[in-house]
Amino acid sequence: MATSRPTTQHHQVTPGQAAPGVLIVDDEPLNRAVLEHLLNSNGINTIQGKNGQEAIALSTDPNVKIDLILLDISMPDINGIQVLRLLRQVRSQMELPIIMVTSADDNAQLVEAFRNGANDYITKPIEPQVTLARIDSQLKLKHAQSALRDSEERYALASRGTNDGLWDWNLATGEIYFSERWKTMLGLPEHQPIDQFSDWVAFMHPEDVIRVQDDLETHLCGESEQFQTELRLLHQEEGYRWMLCRGLAVRNRAGSAVRIAGSLTDITDGKVADALTGLPNRLLFQDRVQRCLDQARRYPSRKFAVLYLDVDGFKLINDNYGHEAGDRFLVQFARRLETSVRNCDSAVSRLGGDEFAVLVENMTDYSSAEAVADRILEVLEAPFQVGGTEFFARASIGISTISDRGNTAAEVLREADTAMYFAKKNVHVPFKYFSPELNAETLARLELSSELRRALEQEELVLHYQPIVETDSYKIAGFEALIRWESARLGTVLPDQFIPVAEETGLIVPIGEWVLQTACETMHRLRDDNLPSPMISVNVSIKQLDSEGFVESVLRVLETTGFEPSRLKLEVTESVVMEDPEQAIKRLELLRAAGVTIGLDDFGTGYSSLAYLHHLPLNILKIDRSFVSQMVETSSSFAIVKTIARLADSLDLDVIAEGVETEQQLTLLEEMGCRYSQGYLFSQAVPESEIRGLLEKHGRA
Repeated sequence: MATSRPTTQHHQVTPGQAAPGVLIVDDEPLNRAVLEHLLNSNGINTIQGKNGQEAIALSTDPNVKIDLILLDISMPDINGIQVLRLLRQVRSQMELPIIMVTSADDNAQLVEAFRNGANDYITKPIEPQVTLARIDSQLKLKHAQSALRDSEERYALASRGTNDGLWDWNLATGEIYFSERWKTMLGLPEHQPIDQFSDWVAFMHPEDVIRVQDDLETHLCGESEQFQTELRLLHQEEGYRWMLCRGLAVRNRAGSAVRIAGSLTDITDGKVADALTGLPNRLLFQDRVQRCLDQARRYPSRKFAVLYLDVDGFKLINDNYGHEAGDRFLVQFARRLETSVRNCDSAVSRLGGDEFAVLVENMTDYSSAEAVADRILEVLEAPFQVGGTEFFARASIGISTISDRGNTAAEVLREADTAMYFAKKNVHVPFKYFSPELNAETLARLELSSELRRALEQEELVLHYQPIVETDSYKIAGFEALIRWESARLGTVLPDQFIPVAEETGLIVPIGEWVLQTACETMHRLRDDNLPSPMISVNVSIKQLDSEGFVESVLRVLETTGFEPSRLKLEVTESVVMEDPEQAIKRLELLRAAGVTIGLDDFGTGYSSLAYLHHLPLNILKIDRSFVSQMVETSSSFAIVKTIARLADSLDLDVIAEGVETEQQLTLLEEMGCRYSQGYLFSQAVPESEIRGLLEKHGRA
């Protein structure tokens, strides 16, 4: 079978574009000659440097055009690593690509080279096709980045306003004139003396100073037609604002710059930055993600990841201390994020509210994303100081990586957001990667949400009632209302499937009102001539207790149904109370003052509320079924149930044990003084039509 001949890969030069210039640095004349012949025959101009000193001199000479350097690592006097380190102080990887030339076994030196800013490498003996391909790749990347930067500059110029600040810098004397408008743009008084470049630097964001100085020096040296840069300047009242700074140098006959003047345009709003934190906003971040996607499609070995962060419990700061405190917290949070990623190729963005994102680039594998996530979680462990108050913050993190799913930047962000949602649901998972299975689960959740809305409208929700009995007599003291969903399309949907969806979407508030209304109406209908309505227990969710008008809605239901407040027991869980203890206590006290009984459900499953227990306006503690079911077989569960019973007695509270299934459990509970019990030993939850039968069988307490 015939084999095809290898083809020589020529660098394509656009008409009117000068051939690229490559500096070959090697102390061996033969090596330089081989590379020179290879590059020249493929349309690439070359310049030779026989040692490190010549490499530095040629690279910093403004009259010598160098687009790329082939730099030998092993050289006498100044080796390639030292040359690389010096050049990177003045020229970035984007401005001047450097490809290291090394022996195949120089792995340690190669790692050191990459740490100091090398773009790529080739090995000796030289392989022509590999060498040309890597040079061509770096030149194309440089050209693409330059073209993209030019495009962004044209966009910024086209969108600039007319109300700019002006500046004029006398390079001979060092004095700078700043217009009154320039000072006003930073919230400064017009008479404040600012006349030196150091004064200007004092207002710059620390991360922008070196880049601005580089851009300025590039223009003053004649390497760019105009000075133009984007930077953050500190406004005295509004934090950092993004500015577009432009200028043009005036030169003497020798070509040296003697003066430069220009303008300053505020480009913060709706363009590139978040006004509060100074971080890139969603639009700019999404643009950077899209660039990474485009590069990854051209160079599949390039990996990147997006981390989507949400601050857990941020609402509590705003609600309890005000939005100003919340803003100060977000600024501190942003600074910590920047600190956690400072040593890697990454970009931090505030997407809005308490949501942030981090772009991690140039990864060798996806463990780099996990390392960044770990650093973020680590820097958040220390408390935040806002107005003399300490806050502790936890972040939920979702991670999305490049894949073959045909991502767009918006899709990558959406995937990371989806993963973050699942991380937030599980407090034991520090971060979570996106997978198609998560997306399928999200879509299913959305579908369930739509069906649940229709269920409320089409009366597919029903209530069943489980009796609560006196432990020593089996007489029924009341019922607990338990919701069921019989969907015409989905069939029977269990509460643990649809209640979390109702919580997430806010549907739990109207559903909760319906449950309360229906339960009170049902119990009121069961009232006999000589007996009051049976007591009814209704569960209250976090969303309900947190919603405005919750207390009023409960009192309104009692009034419209005629149900006695003393016969209504509202059950809240420990997690509901601890979401916002002060607000929860305030609202529960109002309800108890109106005569409503308050119970703490699932007591013992979390221990966070013990400190608040004596402050809560409670009547009843309800022992979780997980302890009751194990109290006969497990001594620890028995001890917990006994301790809760004693604690309730000391606080003058009644106790309900739920999940009672055996006579042995009931006997132990009676010995402990547990007044009420609930479980399958007495009855499962039944529809309204069977309640009277239960009352006739067991009698009323």
